[in-house]
Amino acid sequence: MRSKPQIFISSTSHMDTERKQLASALNTNYAPYIYEADRARKYSPKEHCLEVIMESEVFVGIVGDKYGSSFEEGGNSKSICEWEYDAARERNDMEIMMLLTKADENSSIEPNQQRFREKLTDFKEGTWCQFFSNTKELVSLVEASLTSWLAEYFSASKRKQNDRNQWLAGIVLPLCIMIVCAYIALAAANVFYYLLPPSKLISLGAVTFSIVLLTFVLWLADSRRGA
Repeated sequence: MRSKPQIFISSTSHMDTERKQLASALNTNYAPYIYEADRARKYSPKEHCLEVIMESEVFVGIVGDKYGSSFEEGGNSKSICEWEYDAARERNDMEIMMLLTKADENSSIEPNQQRFREKLTDFKEGTWCQFFSNTKELVSLVEASLTSWLAEYFSASKRKQNDRNQWLAGIVLPLCIMIVCAYIALAAANVFYYLLPPSKLISLGAVTFSIVLLTFVLWLADSRRGA
């Protein structure tokens, strides 16, 4: 089991320097994945990339001016980087951070890559992208985004835990009270007298109160852990 969030880093081969330097910078606090550091495997690159994307918490895409290597699937041609991005978008629980090189009038962006960049920055269907000029700026932007993501992640987890505790409080406490009251009422009415001998009646009472007490203690411990 990983102790650090796994970051899948995607880019074309011509930006391998940026990819490697980013992975090196993130290595202390995260578990960055780049294919250069992986071992040889029996699976196809597509199968294994998809598996790693599904296992990762964050997808970081570095997008430059070249479209990169493409492959055909279902009659359509798509770059590996665009396919990786689309695979990540299929997951609702995965954080996606896309970093694009800054473009100006002197930039020479390949047509397919320009389409991909427009797809990424589309106001309705794209993602919230950031732009960088050099590797140092890229690393700084990704580190800042990951720090904010972690803060948001733990804040959301705490809210979910508090909501769960409140929901349990509305069930566990009334249920415990109802069980105890029902047992006391039945015992007071001598209902058990005709059904069980005194020794078994005492045992049943002990078991009942033990279950109620254990349930309450577990709920209380869970509530304090989430506070």
